[in-house]
Amino acid sequence: VQSGRRREAFHAHHRTVHELTWTANGERLVSVSADGTAKVWQPNRADDDSFEYDEPNATLPHPSYVYCVRAQPKPGTGKKGGGTGTNLPGGGGAAPTGPTAGSGGPSLLITGANDNALRLWDISNDGANLLATKNVHKARINAVAWPSESAIFSADGAGVVKHWEVEGRLGGGSGADLKLISSIEKKELRDVPINSVTLHPNRRRLLLQTRNHQLLALDTRLQH
Repeated sequence: VQSGRRREAFHAHHRTVHELTWTANGERLVSVSADGTAKVWQPNRADDDSFEYDEPNATLPHPSYVYCVRAQPKPGTGKKGGGTGTNLPGGGGAAPTGPTAGSGGPSLLITGANDNALRLWDISNDGANLLATKNVHKARINAVAWPSESAIFSADGAGVVKHWEVEGRLGGGSGADLKLISSIEKKELRDVPINSVTLHPNRRRLLLQTRNHQLLALDTRLQH
């Protein structure tokens, strides 16, 4: 970023790359594409201080276009004063149990696809393990936000936002699942595709950007 010099370019997918995200420790990159896959990359530093991407660590197959991906944040992200709960609607979620992938940090991923499904993955090892598939949305999932260890928001092509809670082993591994906390449906958003969603740092405003060129701030408690 400082020099503006391109460090690396590599052919990762056969069709459009829709989104990228780094894992919490910054060591792995995840890409999702219209070719129906999400791929986990582990860049290797070469002798000339550049990065090399050979083959993906894992390829996560989907039955349709994959539009969005987020990695679980570090433990403690979004928490109040170092406590065990979060300052998010729907409660703080289950306390973390089990491994957190050692020094590698959290190992959970969430993907959203054209088949209206939200999928939770564990990438703690070289491969990937599908932990949960949720077919609750009625339209394709365009955007997801993972602002704290246990809270997830997903937004779709029909203008609906859903708030989820990660249950079980938050650090990864078998047993993790997704619990639907609430479905946010506003008349101002009806049938308006939501392109992106993010939680404001004060955790009281959900910021939405829609296909009809609007930016909206939604109160997470009152849902207005």
